[in-house]
Amino acid sequence: MKKSRSDLATLLKTTQSALIVGHITPDGDSVGSSVALYHLFTGFGISTTLYSADPYPYNFMFIPGAEKVVYELPLIEPDFYVVVDAGSPQRTGEAIYQQMSVSRKPKIFFDHHVSYRDPGAFFDQVFLDDAAAATALLVHRFMKQHGYPMTREIAIAIYAAVMADTGGMRYNSTNREAFAVLSELVDFVEPWEIAAKIWEEVPHAQMRLLAEVIASIRLLAGGKAAVFEITRAQLDRYRLGPDHVDSFINYARAIAGVEVAMRFRELAPYRYKVSMRSKGNIDAAKISNEFGGGGHRNAAGFEFSGTFDEGCKLVEEIVARVAVR
Repeated sequence: MKKSRSDLATLLKTTQSALIVGHITPDGDSVGSSVALYHLFTGFGISTTLYSADPYPYNFMFIPGAEKVVYELPLIEPDFYVVVDAGSPQRTGEAIYQQMSVSRKPKIFFDHHVSYRDPGAFFDQVFLDDAAAATALLVHRFMKQHGYPMTREIAIAIYAAVMADTGGMRYNSTNREAFAVLSELVDFVEPWEIAAKIWEEVPHAQMRLLAEVIASIRLLAGGKAAVFEITRAQLDRYRLGPDHVDSFINYARAIAGVEVAMRFRELAPYRYKVSMRSKGNIDAAKISNEFGGGGHRNAAGFEFSGTFDEGCKLVEEIVARVAVR
């Protein structure tokens, strides 16, 4: 934790309004961390705006309070801002980033991404630990540190966030703290219900598209890389959104011998959103950062301009470069 001009615990006692924002194309940790803080702040009587530049994923809308999210910035500026799980303030979305950049209001940061710049230059208080399995665990630490009571709503949000960012406690980011916190939260939640909401209420159309994707996976670099493409035409044909295909990359990563899986989701002609999942010696976050993206060691993303075949050549180059390190 880094303190400078403002302290969140003090702001909770002395201010009347707040705005909480996560990163663009939010995931479960971004949603859960944001909603947990929303409930904490409203418990102090603070008028809190839960804002996102992009829609929350459908399979995390079950979290109580997620329905409060708004996608347009309020006209009145809050007393302070909180950015969660974003990696950098720029990844909150252009509109909110520009507003925060010129604002003199306090700005607080909760994150567990590898930081390539000094977040203290932008934020007034920083809660950062890249060894944490999820940003939601930093929210939990903050609550513990100040003796704030746990509620069922906050517990569901944190539990779902940790489960999401650890892949159901399967990724190598999973650690003792993650197990300990979830064990504590079991007194407030039904674990099977949360797991079912996240992974077991899949639209039939999503499963049909998944079948197409699995059949199209390319193995590259001697089987060390698994790559696939999802086109706009496919999403339109099945009437699905980007949040419906986020989990597909895990099937590619699960192939024996694969060290890095990459999903190329078409944004526009010759422009893709690339998601990476890695294991072994490949640091996905460092690779992603080279292309202006961000993430964790084993999960990261960036945007790529070119054809899918050119993207596949890029994957070969990445694996070859990592192999000689």
